[in-house]
Amino acid sequence: MRFIILVLSMLTTAVSAQTFWVKGQVSGEIDESNRMIQCADGGFIAVGQRYQAFIEPYVAKFDAEGNIQWERVFQISEDVVLKMDVYTDVVELSDGYLIAASSFNNGSKSARLQKLDFQGELVTELVFQDHEINSLVKTSQNDFYAVMSKNAMDCKIYKHNSLMELEWTEDLPGAKFSPVYGHAYVDDEDHFIFSAKGLYDDELKLYEIDTEGNLIYEHSIEQKENPSRTSLHVQIDENEWVCIPEGKTHNFLQKVNRNTGEVIQTNDISASIESVNEMIKIFEGIYLVGHAKGDPWPSVWVFDFELNLVDSYQLASLIQSNTNATDGASIVDLSATSEGHIAFAGSILTGGFASGFLNGHISRFGELSAVSNQDLIASYNLSVFPNPAQDFVQLSSKSSIESIQIYASNGSLLKSISGSDSNEKIDIDDFAHGSYLIKLVVEEKSVSIPFVKI
Repeated sequence: MRFIILVLSMLTTAVSAQTFWVKGQVSGEIDESNRMIQCADGGFIAVGQRYQAFIEPYVAKFDAEGNIQWERVFQISEDVVLKMDVYTDVVELSDGYLIAASSFNNGSKSARLQKLDFQGELVTELVFQDHEINSLVKTSQNDFYAVMSKNAMDCKIYKHNSLMELEWTEDLPGAKFSPVYGHAYVDDEDHFIFSAKGLYDDELKLYEIDTEGNLIYEHSIEQKENPSRTSLHVQIDENEWVCIPEGKTHNFLQKVNRNTGEVIQTNDISASIESVNEMIKIFEGIYLVGHAKGDPWPSVWVFDFELNLVDSYQLASLIQSNTNATDGASIVDLSATSEGHIAFAGSILTGGFASGFLNGHISRFGELSAVSNQDLIASYNLSVFPNPAQDFVQLSSKSSIESIQIYASNGSLLKSISGSDSNEKIDIDDFAHGSYLIKLVVEEKSVSIPFVKI
């Protein structure tokens, strides 16, 4: 079985975490998780596929402590030509029933929506010929949107109620939405917001559809590079989005005007971040999960709404100390829990390939202060200069600095200084070129300031 479930609460004031439980091992049966969500009872549902004689859809229920309560593997039907059937997404309805999405091939790619009961048993299903299903999003009214691509090209949006009855469909010719090219969620009005790759290679498309299926807007955002893998995005307020179009050689954070599609701000994060698998917004932070340059172990980065890096945490030591993983791990899904924690799903890697399962639950990294990081910087007149820097950085504060820690972009601690005064000169001559994070404690408050070594 192969699952990562890491439940975290990452906030921008600390980098240590208490481990409640982490479990993982290489096993004979390999399960792969594509999606993991928290349930109303505090437990988790994970869906993906099991690799045995065939590749079959797999669903498992975990309690809040990570113990498996039940698991189901659905046998592949006779009409599946390639003997490969995988769950791609799942949502939980208010009555506890599940809606699971899967894709299979019976001569052409086909999609399936299944309603499952409290024990994962099949209640009913719908099949969509010549479709590939990519994402499910639940509304506050217990309806759900399903995003599909037809004939591997045009995007279709389906809205069903909790009884699996179709309410409406919306066709979007030229929009390419897939796990490679899209991202979707609902806003406070239950409007469906999603990104997709456009008809042209250098185009990122952003859409909003209301609850009746009316297209409110369609924006084309010209990219510096052809989006090669993913176009993730989150909404940070009623007027602005933050997007991550991953190009062939560069990854960018972009702040975009939601009403016009205009790119307001761009931050090239390629120097330290090689790949991003998922992003979400929690409180005042934007959380990315993926891999640092050349690192087989996953990391999490936190950016503020001005696209500044304010925190990072590498998960290698946590995974290695609690499992028998040796060659790395991969996190493919990230979501916020009801407590404001973060849930992950993924797998252990051996020789570069998925080889076993991992699940875990760790405490929050720190408490969210009512005062933002930027407010604290202004309040204590904190500064780090020069920035970018070559040989050294100078720290200055109107109050005594109690401690200083410098972290690499992958979250590893490089330098720690205790009992400093209000000014400190730090040698960085032996640091590699790239992005770093200085964490200061002033009057028992933690503040994070990024800098760049050139």
